[in-house]
Amino acid sequence: MTKKYILILAVAAALLLSGCERPARGEPEAPDNTQAKTSSAATVLQSSEAENTAAATEATTVTATEATTVTTTEATTVTTTEATTVTTTEATTVTTTKATTVTTTEATTTAPEKPLNVPMVREPMTERWNGISLIPISDNGMEYVWSQLSDEVKDNVAVMMNAMRNMKSRFALKHPVKVSEIWEFVHFVHDYLCGYTHVDYYDYTYWYDSDNYVTDLEFVYTVDSKEAKVMNEAVQNKVNELVASAPDTSEYDRIKYFHDYIVKNCTYSYEGKSVDTAYGALIEGKAICQGYAHAMQLLLSRAGFDAVPAMGDHEDGYHKWNYVRLSDGKWYVIDATWDDPTGDAPDYVGYDYFMITDEQLEKDHSHRYGSRYFTVPTAE
Repeated sequence: MTKKYILILAVAAALLLSGCERPARGEPEAPDNTQAKTSSAATVLQSSEAENTAAATEATTVTATEATTVTTTEATTVTTTEATTVTTTEATTVTTTKATTVTTTEATTTAPEKPLNVPMVREPMTERWNGISLIPISDNGMEYVWSQLSDEVKDNVAVMMNAMRNMKSRFALKHPVKVSEIWEFVHFVHDYLCGYTHVDYYDYTYWYDSDNYVTDLEFVYTVDSKEAKVMNEAVQNKVNELVASAPDTSEYDRIKYFHDYIVKNCTYSYEGKSVDTAYGALIEGKAICQGYAHAMQLLLSRAGFDAVPAMGDHEDGYHKWNYVRLSDGKWYVIDATWDDPTGDAPDYVGYDYFMITDEQLEKDHSHRYGSRYFTVPTAE
């Protein structure tokens, strides 16, 4: 007899929706992101910690029966019905603070003004990988990250991203992943998936075998397929429009054009349905740090640059920014969120975090996350 395990991994969306809060004039307050979903009648587990702290508690109830299912959701309510129930509750409340700085100088940068080999546009990846379409790689600005992955990880990423593109709920992985590593794998894809905005990464189910390897995943979608198609097309069309209108005088000028567009046309805000996405930054004009970074990533990658979103901490919590590589072979940091002032200067564009090094960034960004799957760039 096989055993059925239902595992609900709850990772509060506050990890993404609280990362760049700035206490300037007119600044919106971060919402309370600790929520709970209820099944039918059983065990309710909740966790929380003091402000500026990520917390996680775990509880486990075991009962034997037949299949193998694991579910993740946003806070923690678990009902046990004829099954093994393993419940993980992770509620995270993180607040970050950024002071508003307005200066009169346009930029201080180590980037060259007129480097050679200005890229114009990167054509979509229309080929296939082991029979799987690579269109989602281009749609999400993952070209550079994709090039750094092992073949086995590419297989699983390609399957997962095509399932998302086609709004397929349940799908099988090409290569089973250890139960202990599935959270990291799902959130690796989430962290670098910058175009698709209709997947709830905090509510997913997985099935694993007797050796504790995950074989299948199932996702929940936040909109129906019709609305997802409209949203995806709106983002891709806006990216193509901006890349086509960017100046061709130098790499530096093109990157500055993208940076300035986002800063001028997006307001730092929690008030919107897609504030943690490129859709929020490029279409709705409201976003938090992840929305800024994902929009920048799509523009840079579509324009032909090697680019990577980066995650880390600063002072009080989680934050997201970008790396871009020029034809001189060097990587540079861009943090459009922190170059966008809050308060009464809507047309001001800052450059304190434009084309800088890690050393400059680390003056107020205290930690950068690495990855199990590829080497995150460094800007020296």
